[in-house]
Amino acid sequence: MEIDKLSSRRDPLSLVPAKGRFNKCPATDQKAIEDFIFQKSLNLLKKLNIDISFLNTSPDLWDRDDSYLKSQEIFQNLAIVNDTAERGVKLMQDFNGLLTADEEQKQFLLQCVKDHRIQYPDCRKATLKRKFD
Repeated sequence: MEIDKLSSRRDPLSLVPAKGRFNKCPATDQKAIEDFIFQKSLNLLKKLNIDISFLNTSPDLWDRDDSYLKSQEIFQNLAIVNDTAERGVKLMQDFNGLLTADEEQKQFLLQCVKDHRIQYPDCRKATLKRKFD
């Protein structure tokens, strides 16, 4: 398999059928690794500094390949956060009652944090230099 060919492949999300219509794909179809790896997959591997040389070998041999074993270790140790709401709940669980036990003060503090996040949506220098209105 040539990794360069993958960069010209279409993204899998563009292949998703319209809602309610699914193409039948028998489980017995013989698929190659190229059928499952797209440019976004390669981008993720590169961002994590994973050696992708194992992609040029048969998947049957991956369990003996050092680059594959290292990538497997990296992925197994990743902390996964599903969505923004889950992060918000975790934040509140960690800090609930830490600053104040008074519910009115908590609500005021949450409103201040919300306003601050609107005013300063990121940590770029240009954003932080803006004057607070």
